[in-house]
Amino acid sequence: MRCFSRIEENLANAVGKHKVLISDVPKLEGIPYLVAFFFDFFVDRFHLYPSRMEAFPEVSGIAKVVENYALHEAARALSLEELERRSKANDFEGLPSPSVDFLLVENECASVALPTSFREKCFVSKRRAI
Repeated sequence: MRCFSRIEENLANAVGKHKVLISDVPKLEGIPYLVAFFFDFFVDRFHLYPSRMEAFPEVSGIAKVVENYALHEAARALSLEELERRSKANDFEGLPSPSVDFLLVENECASVALPTSFREKCFVSKRRAI
C-alpha cells in the first residue's frame, strides 16, 4: 500500500501558506512554487511519490535536499575494489566535489512550470515502481 499521508499533509499545509502569501502579495501570483522536503532516513518515500500531483496544481514541483548526491552517484558507478583503492590512497580526482543539491520531482499537473534554468541545476528523481 502506498502511504504518502505525511507528504500529502505537508503539501496541503504548504499550499495553504502559499494562498495566504498570494493574497498578501498578489504580484507573486504566477511564479513557480517549489516545496522542499527533508526526510528521515528510515521513512524516506520521496522516490516513490508520483509526479502527477493533481490535488496540488499550485505546486510546480517538490524537491528533496540531499548532500553529495553527484558524489554518491559517481561512487556507485565504481567497483568495490576501485572504491577501496581510492579510499586508501585518498584519491578523489575526477569525482564531484561535496555539495548540497536538490533532487527534483516536477508536478506534471502544475499550473506554473519550473523554469528550465532551475531544472537544469537539479537532479531529477528516478521514479521507482511500487
